[in-house]
Amino acid sequence: MTAPYATVIEHVKAAGAYSAGIVRARPVPDAEMARLQEWRRRGCHADMQWIERNDALRRDPRLLLDGARSMIVCLFNYHTPDDLPDRPAPRIAAYARGRDYHIFVRERLAPVCQWLADTYGGLTRICTDSAPLRERYWAREAGLGFCGRNGQLTVPGAGAAFFIATILWTGESDTYSEPYSGPGCGTCRRCIDACPTHALRGDGTLDCRRCLSYLTIESRTDIPADIPLDGNLFGCDACRLACPHAHAAPLTLLPEMLTTHPAAQLTLDDCLALGTAAFRRLTAASPLARVRLPHLKATALRLKNP
Repeated sequence: MTAPYATVIEHVKAAGAYSAGIVRARPVPDAEMARLQEWRRRGCHADMQWIERNDALRRDPRLLLDGARSMIVCLFNYHTPDDLPDRPAPRIAAYARGRDYHIFVRERLAPVCQWLADTYGGLTRICTDSAPLRERYWAREAGLGFCGRNGQLTVPGAGAAFFIATILWTGESDTYSEPYSGPGCGTCRRCIDACPTHALRGDGTLDCRRCLSYLTIESRTDIPADIPLDGNLFGCDACRLACPHAHAAPLTLLPEMLTTHPAAQLTLDDCLALGTAAFRRLTAASPLARVRLPHLKATALRLKNP
């Protein structure tokens, strides 16, 4: 039994998604995988060795759910009134200022999955960047936007402040989305010019070894002394906010993002005074739980004593 495309999209939007599309589950083209492999060959993934694993799953999303036929790709808006380029330091990336999206997006999509199973049958699996999916590729295939020079999925006229979530489903839609075919970046290079560390390569990829989002969160080594922090404590929004499409971005309606998490209100002195147990309590259900406390303290110390 196939599901009406419009009805599925309606249910996803009722769950809080800004937009959504449905694509057939199928292997990623060789050229797309080759781009990833070349990026890794250049060492641009730094010490994130997990990116070197699970290429079979990245190539074929059907391996993530046996019998998967459809992928419902959803965008959740996280742009808030204080998501501004001149927000005072120490800055925490906008996506991390609310509740952890891995948690609340799953909570919002779980009823959609139950409705699909009850109404049309089949199995589902929700992926919120915790599975090795080529998310931005599939979002483009679902007609939701284009991948900009900064490597981010960009929605025309709305920017890139979106979480991408995907529902893998063994059922089928009565129709499927067409890939995005509109204009992209054109000759614009504002994101490249705005990057404080020159991490963007201009071809839609970045060098994590110079990216503040990687260096302040994922890195397991000290941030190089020649890398300017530019006021950033956790992550960086410079390239996203420089994009012309972000200038008229709609504000989120998600209460999980409109309420600032206590962890996102840390001062530099707060960071330096935190103990391990207090840090774990404070960052529960916050994206800041991803960073190691010693690394956060080292970043805070550099910001405090530039």
